[in-house]
Amino acid sequence: MHSHSDQSRTSQHHCAVVTGGARNIGQAIALRLQQEGYQVIVVDIVEPEAASLQADAVLVDLADADASRRVMAKIAERHTVTRLINNVGIVAPALLEETRLEDFDTLMHLNVRSALICTQALLPSMKAAGMGRIVINASRVVLGKEARTIYSATKGALQSMARTWALELAEHGITVNCVCPRALATSAFWENNPPDSERARRIIDNIPLKRMGQPEDVAQAVSFFCDDRSGFDRPNAVCLRRCYGRIGQPRAARSAQATPPYAPPSSASAWASELAWRRSYSAISSVTGGAQGLLKRLLAGVAAVLIARPIAQVRLEDARRTHRQKIFVDHGRCHQRTRC
Repeated sequence: MHSHSDQSRTSQHHCAVVTGGARNIGQAIALRLQQEGYQVIVVDIVEPEAASLQADAVLVDLADADASRRVMAKIAERHTVTRLINNVGIVAPALLEETRLEDFDTLMHLNVRSALICTQALLPSMKAAGMGRIVINASRVVLGKEARTIYSATKGALQSMARTWALELAEHGITVNCVCPRALATSAFWENNPPDSERARRIIDNIPLKRMGQPEDVAQAVSFFCDDRSGFDRPNAVCLRRCYGRIGQPRAARSAQATPPYAPPSSASAWASELAWRRSYSAISSVTGGAQGLLKRLLAGVAAVLIARPIAQVRLEDARRTHRQKIFVDHGRCHQRTRC
Protein backbone atom coordinates (compact mmCIF):
# COMPACT_ATOMS: atom_id res chain seq x y z
CA MET A 1 0.00 0.00 0.00
CA HIS A 2 1.40 3.39 -1.01
CA SER A 3 1.31 6.28 1.43
CA HIS A 4 0.73 9.93 0.67
CA SER A 5 4.44 10.58 1.20
CA ASP A 6 5.21 7.98 -1.49
CA GLN A 7 3.01 9.91 -3.90
CA SER A 8 4.77 13.16 -3.01
CA ARG A 9 8.19 11.63 -3.67
CA THR A 10 7.12 10.47 -7.13
CA SER A 11 5.76 13.90 -8.07
CA GLN A 12 8.17 16.36 -6.48
CA HIS A 13 10.14 16.93 -9.70
CA HIS A 14 7.11 17.24 -11.99
CA CYS A 15 5.30 20.33 -13.20
CA ALA A 16 1.55 20.37 -13.77
CA VAL A 17 -0.55 22.85 -15.73
CA VAL A 18 -4.21 23.26 -14.78
CA THR A 19 -6.38 25.35 -17.10
CA GLY A 20 -9.27 27.13 -15.42
CA GLY A 21 -7.63 26.41 -12.08
CA ALA A 22 -8.51 29.65 -10.29
CA ARG A 23 -11.92 28.57 -9.01
CA ASN A 24 -14.14 25.63 -8.18
CA ILE A 25 -13.13 22.23 -9.65
CA GLY A 26 -9.94 23.57 -11.21
CA GLN A 27 -8.78 25.05 -7.93
CA ALA A 28 -9.50 21.82 -6.06
CA ILE A 29 -7.44 19.90 -8.63
CA ALA A 30 -4.59 22.41 -8.49
CA LEU A 31 -4.46 22.37 -4.69
CA ARG A 32 -4.55 18.56 -4.61
CA LEU A 33 -1.65 18.28 -7.05
CA GLN A 34 0.26 20.95 -5.17
CA GLN A 35 -0.28 19.04 -1.95
CA GLU A 36 1.20 15.97 -3.60
CA GLY A 37 4.39 17.76 -4.54
CA TYR A 38 3.81 19.05 -8.05
CA GLN A 39 4.76 22.54 -9.11
CA VAL A 40 1.37 23.74 -10.29
CA ILE A 41 0.86 26.44 -12.91
CA VAL A 42 -2.72 27.70 -13.05
CA VAL A 43 -3.72 29.17 -16.41
CA ASP A 44 -6.90 31.21 -16.14
CA ILE A 45 -8.47 34.55 -16.98
CA VAL A 46 -8.60 35.54 -13.29
CA GLU A 47 -6.15 35.23 -10.41
CA PRO A 48 -6.49 32.09 -8.25
CA GLU A 49 -8.39 32.47 -5.02
CA ALA A 50 -5.89 30.25 -3.16
CA ALA A 51 -2.79 32.19 -2.14
CA SER A 52 -0.50 29.20 -2.70
CA LEU A 53 -1.41 29.11 -6.39
CA GLN A 54 -0.93 32.79 -7.15
CA ALA A 55 2.86 32.95 -7.52
CA ASP A 56 3.06 30.69 -10.58
CA ALA A 57 -0.33 31.56 -12.08
CA VAL A 58 -0.56 32.86 -15.64
CA LEU A 59 -3.45 35.11 -16.63
CA VAL A 60 -4.82 34.72 -20.16
CA ASP A 61 -8.13 34.39 -21.95
CA LEU A 62 -7.97 30.81 -23.22
CA ALA A 63 -10.70 31.59 -25.74
CA ASP A 64 -8.11 33.77 -27.52
CA ALA A 65 -6.12 31.34 -29.67
CA ASP A 66 -3.13 33.58 -30.36
CA ALA A 67 -2.74 34.68 -26.73
CA SER A 68 -3.08 31.08 -25.58
CA ARG A 69 -0.36 29.90 -27.95
CA ARG A 70 2.03 32.60 -26.75
CA VAL A 71 1.45 31.82 -23.09
CA MET A 72 1.74 28.06 -23.51
CA ALA A 73 4.94 28.46 -25.55
CA LYS A 74 6.51 30.44 -22.70
CA ILE A 75 5.44 27.83 -20.15
CA ALA A 76 6.87 25.01 -22.29
CA GLU A 77 10.14 26.94 -22.68
CA ARG A 78 10.59 27.57 -18.95
CA HIS A 79 9.25 24.33 -17.44
CA THR A 80 9.30 20.61 -18.07
CA VAL A 81 5.59 19.93 -17.90
CA THR A 82 4.53 16.28 -17.63
CA ARG A 83 0.98 16.82 -16.35
CA LEU A 84 -1.75 18.73 -18.15
CA ILE A 85 -5.27 19.10 -16.80
CA ASN A 86 -7.59 20.50 -19.47
CA ASN A 87 -10.23 21.72 -17.08
CA VAL A 88 -11.38 25.12 -18.30
CA GLY A 89 -14.98 25.34 -19.45
CA ILE A 90 -18.14 27.41 -19.33
CA VAL A 91 -21.85 26.67 -19.71
CA ALA A 92 -24.46 28.58 -21.69
CA PRO A 93 -27.77 26.95 -20.67
CA ALA A 94 -30.46 27.24 -23.32
CA LEU A 95 -33.21 25.12 -24.77
CA LEU A 96 -32.79 24.10 -28.40
CA GLU A 97 -35.04 26.85 -29.75
CA GLU A 98 -33.10 29.48 -27.79
CA THR A 99 -29.58 28.25 -28.55
CA ARG A 100 -27.43 30.97 -30.13
CA LEU A 101 -24.69 30.48 -32.69
CA GLU A 102 -22.56 33.06 -30.87
CA ASP A 103 -22.58 30.81 -27.80
CA PHE A 104 -21.64 27.85 -29.98
CA ASP A 105 -18.47 29.61 -31.11
CA THR A 106 -17.64 30.84 -27.61
CA LEU A 107 -17.98 27.45 -25.94
CA MET A 108 -16.22 25.55 -28.70
CA HIS A 109 -13.29 27.95 -28.59
CA LEU A 110 -12.88 27.90 -24.82
CA ASN A 111 -13.96 24.36 -23.89
CA VAL A 112 -12.51 22.47 -26.87
CA ARG A 113 -10.01 24.51 -28.86
CA SER A 114 -8.06 25.54 -25.76
CA ALA A 115 -7.50 21.87 -24.91
CA LEU A 116 -6.02 21.29 -28.36
CA ILE A 117 -3.76 24.35 -28.13
CA CYS A 118 -2.47 23.53 -24.64
CA THR A 119 -1.89 19.87 -25.42
CA GLN A 120 0.02 20.61 -28.63
CA ALA A 121 2.22 23.13 -26.83
CA LEU A 122 3.20 20.78 -24.00
CA LEU A 123 3.56 17.53 -25.93
CA PRO A 124 7.25 18.05 -26.80
CA SER A 125 8.27 18.24 -23.13
CA MET A 126 6.25 15.12 -22.31
CA LYS A 127 7.77 13.19 -25.20
CA ALA A 128 11.25 14.33 -24.18
CA ALA A 129 10.58 13.12 -20.64
CA GLY A 130 9.34 9.77 -21.95
CA MET A 131 6.06 10.09 -20.05
CA GLY A 132 3.09 12.34 -19.49
CA ARG A 133 -0.38 12.47 -18.03
CA ILE A 134 -3.20 14.35 -19.73
CA VAL A 135 -6.53 14.52 -17.92
CA ILE A 136 -9.62 16.18 -19.37
CA ASN A 137 -12.52 17.38 -17.27
CA ALA A 138 -15.47 16.26 -19.37
CA SER A 139 -18.97 15.66 -18.00
CA ARG A 140 -21.71 13.09 -17.81
CA VAL A 141 -23.81 15.68 -19.64
CA VAL A 142 -22.83 13.79 -22.82
CA LEU A 143 -25.46 11.24 -21.77
CA GLY A 144 -28.12 13.92 -22.18
CA LYS A 145 -29.38 16.89 -20.21
CA GLU A 146 -31.98 19.52 -20.96
CA ALA A 147 -30.78 23.00 -21.98
CA ARG A 148 -27.24 21.81 -22.67
CA THR A 149 -27.11 21.51 -26.47
CA ILE A 150 -23.79 23.31 -26.93
CA TYR A 151 -22.18 22.36 -23.62
CA SER A 152 -22.83 18.65 -24.18
CA ALA A 153 -21.41 18.97 -27.69
CA THR A 154 -18.16 20.42 -26.34
CA LYS A 155 -17.80 17.71 -23.72
CA GLY A 156 -18.55 15.00 -26.24
CA ALA A 157 -15.88 16.46 -28.53
CA LEU A 158 -13.36 16.39 -25.68
CA GLN A 159 -14.05 12.73 -24.96
CA SER A 160 -13.65 11.84 -28.63
CA MET A 161 -10.36 13.72 -28.86
CA ALA A 162 -9.13 11.99 -25.71
CA ARG A 163 -9.70 8.56 -27.23
CA THR A 164 -7.76 9.53 -30.34
CA TRP A 165 -4.92 11.14 -28.40
CA ALA A 166 -4.60 8.11 -26.13
CA LEU A 167 -4.01 5.87 -29.15
CA GLU A 168 -1.53 8.24 -30.75
CA LEU A 169 0.49 8.98 -27.60
CA ALA A 170 0.63 5.60 -25.86
CA GLU A 171 3.98 4.69 -27.44
CA HIS A 172 5.50 7.77 -25.79
CA GLY A 173 4.38 6.76 -22.30
CA ILE A 174 1.66 9.44 -22.30
CA THR A 175 -1.79 8.53 -21.02
CA VAL A 176 -4.98 10.46 -21.76
CA ASN A 177 -8.08 10.09 -19.59
CA CYS A 178 -11.31 11.93 -18.79
CA VAL A 179 -13.22 12.54 -15.60
CA CYS A 180 -16.94 13.02 -16.12
CA PRO A 181 -18.57 14.44 -12.99
CA ARG A 182 -22.26 15.00 -12.60
CA ALA A 183 -23.51 18.22 -11.04
CA LEU A 184 -21.17 19.45 -8.31
CA ALA A 185 -21.49 22.18 -5.72
CA THR A 186 -19.65 24.92 -7.61
CA SER A 187 -20.44 28.59 -8.02
CA ALA A 188 -21.43 27.92 -11.65
CA PHE A 189 -23.91 25.25 -10.58
CA TRP A 190 -25.58 27.48 -7.99
CA GLU A 191 -25.79 30.33 -10.50
CA ASN A 192 -27.70 28.10 -12.91
CA ASN A 193 -29.62 26.27 -10.15
CA PRO A 194 -30.41 28.58 -7.22
CA PRO A 195 -30.28 26.66 -3.89
CA ASP A 196 -33.96 27.29 -3.14
CA SER A 197 -35.19 26.38 -6.61
CA GLU A 198 -37.30 23.35 -7.37
CA ARG A 199 -34.75 22.26 -9.96
CA ALA A 200 -31.92 22.21 -7.39
CA ARG A 201 -34.04 20.23 -4.92
CA ARG A 202 -34.95 17.73 -7.63
CA ILE A 203 -31.29 17.20 -8.52
CA ILE A 204 -30.27 16.63 -4.91
CA ASP A 205 -33.21 14.29 -4.22
CA ASN A 206 -32.03 12.13 -7.11
CA ILE A 207 -28.63 11.55 -5.46
CA PRO A 208 -28.51 8.56 -3.06
CA LEU A 209 -26.35 10.48 -0.56
CA LYS A 210 -28.84 13.40 -0.65
CA ARG A 211 -26.05 15.92 -1.04
CA MET A 212 -24.09 17.53 -3.83
CA GLY A 213 -20.70 16.22 -4.85
CA GLN A 214 -17.70 18.42 -4.10
CA PRO A 215 -14.84 19.60 -6.35
CA GLU A 216 -12.48 17.58 -4.15
CA ASP A 217 -14.20 14.41 -5.37
CA VAL A 218 -13.05 15.20 -8.91
CA ALA A 219 -9.56 16.12 -7.67
CA GLN A 220 -9.28 12.63 -6.18
CA ALA A 221 -9.87 10.99 -9.56
CA VAL A 222 -7.52 13.38 -11.34
CA SER A 223 -4.82 12.66 -8.78
CA PHE A 224 -5.05 8.95 -9.57
CA PHE A 225 -4.64 9.48 -13.31
CA CYS A 226 -1.69 11.86 -12.75
CA ASP A 227 0.25 9.37 -10.64
CA ASP A 228 3.45 7.90 -12.10
CA ARG A 229 2.02 4.48 -11.26
CA SER A 230 -1.06 5.04 -13.43
CA GLY A 231 0.87 4.33 -16.59
CA PHE A 232 -1.13 1.39 -17.93
CA ASP A 233 -4.55 3.00 -18.02
CA ARG A 234 -6.31 2.67 -21.33
CA PRO A 235 -8.55 5.59 -22.38
CA ASN A 236 -11.06 5.95 -19.55
CA ALA A 237 -13.99 8.20 -18.87
CA VAL A 238 -14.66 8.01 -15.14
CA CYS A 239 -18.19 9.08 -14.26
CA LEU A 240 -18.40 10.50 -10.74
CA ARG A 241 -22.08 10.36 -10.01
CA ARG A 242 -23.46 7.80 -7.50
CA CYS A 243 -22.38 5.67 -4.57
CA TYR A 244 -24.36 2.66 -5.80
CA GLY A 245 -23.11 -0.24 -7.90
CA ARG A 246 -26.00 -2.61 -8.53
CA ILE A 247 -29.35 -0.93 -8.79
CA GLY A 248 -30.72 -0.22 -5.33
CA GLN A 249 -27.83 -1.88 -3.48
CA PRO A 250 -25.03 0.03 -1.73
CA ARG A 251 -21.48 -1.02 -2.50
CA ALA A 252 -20.86 -1.81 1.15
CA ALA A 253 -23.74 -4.29 1.21
CA ARG A 254 -22.60 -5.82 -2.04
CA SER A 255 -19.03 -6.33 -0.85
CA ALA A 256 -20.29 -7.95 2.35
CA GLN A 257 -21.98 -10.76 0.42
CA ALA A 258 -20.18 -14.08 0.34
CA THR A 259 -18.72 -15.01 -3.03
CA PRO A 260 -18.97 -18.73 -3.84
CA PRO A 261 -15.63 -20.36 -4.63
CA TYR A 262 -14.82 -21.00 -8.27
CA ALA A 263 -15.18 -24.64 -9.30
CA PRO A 264 -13.20 -25.61 -12.41
CA PRO A 265 -15.04 -27.59 -15.12
CA SER A 266 -14.90 -31.32 -14.60
CA SER A 267 -15.24 -32.57 -18.19
CA ALA A 268 -14.24 -31.72 -21.75
CA SER A 269 -17.73 -30.56 -22.63
CA ALA A 270 -17.86 -28.40 -19.51
CA TRP A 271 -14.52 -26.85 -20.46
CA ALA A 272 -15.88 -26.09 -23.94
CA SER A 273 -18.91 -24.37 -22.45
CA GLU A 274 -16.71 -22.44 -20.04
CA LEU A 275 -14.48 -21.28 -22.89
CA ALA A 276 -17.46 -20.23 -25.00
CA TRP A 277 -18.83 -18.19 -22.11
CA ARG A 278 -15.49 -16.55 -21.40
CA ARG A 279 -15.03 -15.62 -25.06
CA SER A 280 -18.53 -14.16 -25.17
CA TYR A 281 -18.01 -12.21 -21.97
CA SER A 282 -14.60 -10.94 -23.09
CA ALA A 283 -15.97 -9.73 -26.41
CA ILE A 284 -18.88 -8.04 -24.68
CA SER A 285 -16.62 -6.40 -22.10
CA SER A 286 -14.41 -4.92 -24.80
CA VAL A 287 -17.21 -2.64 -25.99
CA THR A 288 -18.96 -1.92 -22.73
CA GLY A 289 -16.15 -0.91 -20.36
CA GLY A 290 -15.66 2.28 -18.36
CA ALA A 291 -18.85 4.02 -17.34
CA GLN A 292 -21.10 1.40 -18.99
CA GLY A 293 -20.74 -1.15 -16.19
CA LEU A 294 -24.48 -1.66 -15.89
CA LEU A 295 -24.75 -2.60 -19.56
CA LYS A 296 -21.83 -4.98 -19.19
CA ARG A 297 -23.58 -6.86 -16.40
CA LEU A 298 -26.74 -7.03 -18.49
CA LEU A 299 -24.93 -8.42 -21.52
CA ALA A 300 -22.94 -10.87 -19.40
CA GLY A 301 -26.26 -12.23 -18.14
CA VAL A 302 -27.46 -12.65 -21.70
CA ALA A 303 -24.24 -14.44 -22.63
CA ALA A 304 -24.61 -16.78 -19.66
CA VAL A 305 -28.09 -17.76 -20.81
CA LEU A 306 -26.70 -18.52 -24.27
CA ILE A 307 -23.70 -20.37 -22.92
CA ALA A 308 -24.23 -23.46 -25.08
CA ARG A 309 -24.02 -21.53 -28.37
CA PRO A 310 -20.78 -21.02 -30.30
CA ILE A 311 -19.66 -17.43 -30.06
CA ALA A 312 -20.41 -16.77 -33.74
CA GLN A 313 -24.07 -17.52 -33.05
CA VAL A 314 -24.53 -15.37 -29.94
CA ARG A 315 -27.55 -13.11 -30.40
CA LEU A 316 -28.00 -10.00 -28.27
CA GLU A 317 -31.28 -8.70 -29.62
CA ASP A 318 -32.77 -7.90 -26.22
CA ALA A 319 -29.72 -6.07 -24.94
CA ARG A 320 -29.51 -4.16 -28.23
CA ARG A 321 -33.01 -2.83 -27.82
CA THR A 322 -32.35 -1.92 -24.20
CA HIS A 323 -29.33 0.31 -24.82
CA ARG A 324 -29.99 1.58 -28.38
CA GLN A 325 -26.76 0.00 -29.53
CA LYS A 326 -26.00 -2.70 -32.10
CA ILE A 327 -23.36 -5.19 -31.08
CA PHE A 328 -22.23 -7.88 -33.50
CA VAL A 329 -20.15 -10.80 -32.30
CA ASP A 330 -18.22 -12.55 -35.08
CA HIS A 331 -15.69 -15.23 -34.19
CA GLY A 332 -14.45 -13.48 -31.08
CA ARG A 333 -14.32 -9.96 -32.54
CA CYS A 334 -16.82 -7.27 -31.59
CA HIS A 335 -17.84 -4.35 -33.74
CA GLN A 336 -20.00 -1.65 -32.24
CA ARG A 337 -22.31 0.71 -34.11
CA THR A 338 -24.13 3.45 -32.29
CA ARG A 339 -27.33 4.89 -33.71
CA CYS A 340 -27.17 8.61 -34.35
